[in-house]
Parts: sequence; structure tokens; C-alpha cells
Amino acid sequence: MSDKKIVLVGGGSYGWIPTIVKDMILTESIADSRFVLYDIDKKAAELVAAFLEKLNGSLKTGATFVPTDDSRMMLLVVEAASTKLKVPSRISVGMISGSQMR
Repeated sequence: MSDKKIVLVGGGSYGWIPTIVKDMILTESIADSRFVLYDIDKKAAELVAAFLEKLNGSLKTGATFVPTDDSRMMLLVVEAASTKLKVPSRISVGMISGSQMR
């Protein structure tokens, strides 16, 4: 396993996560990465992780999958985005909770 960690926000999404992760693990340079599936619904992330483990077994890559609802993962994503992408100061990057989205 490599030391690469890829955090996927909305990692419990049945609609797009399996497809995008399949494409990612078929990409040689990141095939053995650790994929952190962050979702506010941890059970959904666990189900997606279980599916991806089976898929990964068939494809025989070295990827691993970690489901989580730990909001500190979001802070890592925001920090990485703001430092690596050099987000302009006029753009505010923040977090909202699920209840605020309704």
C-alpha cells in the first residue's frame, strides 16, 4: 500500500462513488491508495466501502477503503484545497451541517 490518501467527500453516495473509485483504482499511479470515504451517514459509507472491497478483490489492486463520519476529514480537505489550490482570499471556504442544508 502506498502512502497516498484520497479523501472522498460524500463517500456514502451510491450514485457516483463506486464508478469514480473504480476508475481511480484502475489508474496505476493511485491504484494502491488509501481511500477515505467521508459521509455524514456512516452506515452508507460502510456499505459503499464493503462494495468497493469486493470490487477491489476482483481487480486485485492494493487499494484500501476507510468509511468515516469524522468531520476532521473535512478540515483536511479544506486545508488541502486552500493551500494546494491557493484559494483566493475573496472566496470563503466553510462547512455547513446537514440540518442547515434543508
